[in-house]
Amino acid sequence: FVLCDWQASMGCHASKEDEQRQMGRRKRVDIILKRDEEMKIETLSSAPELKDIPNDVPFIMLQFANEAIRAGVRECQDTVDELDLKQFKVLFPPLSHCVHTVARMKGNGFFPMLDQEFNDKLLAAKLYSNHVEESTFRRMLKEAVSLEHDGDIVVAFNEWKEQLLSHLKAEDEILCPLTADYAMKIGDATEIGKIISEQVLTPYSEELPAFAGFCSKMLSYHGTMERDRFTSLLYFVIDLQRSCTSTQWEAVLVEVKKSISSTYREKLEMEYELDRRGVQGNSGLIGKQPQLDRAHDAALERSERRLKQ
Repeated sequence: FVLCDWQASMGCHASKEDEQRQMGRRKRVDIILKRDEEMKIETLSSAPELKDIPNDVPFIMLQFANEAIRAGVRECQDTVDELDLKQFKVLFPPLSHCVHTVARMKGNGFFPMLDQEFNDKLLAAKLYSNHVEESTFRRMLKEAVSLEHDGDIVVAFNEWKEQLLSHLKAEDEILCPLTADYAMKIGDATEIGKIISEQVLTPYSEELPAFAGFCSKMLSYHGTMERDRFTSLLYFVIDLQRSCTSTQWEAVLVEVKKSISSTYREKLEMEYELDRRGVQGNSGLIGKQPQLDRAHDAALERSERRLKQ
């Protein structure tokens, strides 16, 4: 009798936090089931044919990566709002890894390339320092996660999220017109892909599979503000294929296929030559990554010293 009474008492006094977590989990399960069902019946006829994908697509790869990052932030925000920090600790690491990889691709390759063409407009707009500041906030969040201080995690996440989303918006406003102008100047998709391969992707070849898998998953689940899920995924994947070497694409393709639904995978294979080899030849820049990383780490150290002063 005493045991049953104790069990009833425990059931009646379940914490509101536990109830919120359970409701959050049920909500996410419902969303996943609904999304999977929509993928089975979604009309894909509106997607462009391969020949109709614009030649400047390789220059908007990082814009799609930004959209994937935003989607990942929204997923993490849901777990924070529901106080399901156990699930947050599952979702945050791949998002953090993608943000870190994209920041290095931009800061050490994409931004300098555009600054050389457009008289240091990105440097003047402080896009480089935005990345350094974001990385400092992200390190503080990772420390809170490692120490398992739930309250600190919530505070650190909100501070990091605010800085990240703000600087992504600033990037899009500056980069969209510049990349469009640069693409028109070059004209040829293969040449644009070569530039992206040499300046942006090849120094980070080892990071590409995880980067591609995360972005493909987020875009196939959420799409973007302007494009549906499949078309968003399509543009990102074709962009990567046009910019990767055969060796890079072979590794990337495994992660892309693992990260998307069978419906999307089959359509990409049948209609968009997903299994075709990477377009670019081998680059001579493979050995440059350690130098780039040392420069990036030095910038982070300088930023952290300024924040502590």
